Amino acid sequence: MKKISLFLIVALVLSGTFQSCVTLGTWSLTADYPPSTNRPEHWNLGNLRNNTSLKLDSGVYKGDITIRENRVTLLGEGTARTLIDGNIHITGNNCTLGNLRVQGDVYLSGNNADLRSAVIEGKVSSSGNHNRW
Repeated sequence: MKKISLFLIVALVLSGTFQSCVTLGTWSLTADYPPSTNRPEHWNLGNLRNNTSLKLDSGVYKGDITIRENRVTLLGEGTARTLIDGNIHITGNNCTLGNLRVQGDVYLSGNNADLRSAVIEGKVSSSGNHNRW
């Protein structure tokens, strides 16, 4: 049942209907669903609302991620256990990446992002103010 619920959340996020049916809070994604052969090349997390925490299970998440909302926290289960194999674009303000490893680049155009508890293997490019990594 847990995996089915997580599949539904991932499906809603990817389909863009997530915004209309969810309230603020903490959500989980798992690398098992959808199967990696169906993984999008770009995960648009811009349909999340402000003040949202997103917990990523252990695994490899392939594709680019965009975070457009403010005060979004993306947390993994450890830098050796949660890997994002792609680039991350953060345009929202006060966003945090933690306990995960990014094999691509991170582009920050928002302000006050905190990447200090994440491992970034690519370059970090910041055009915003007061971003930390």
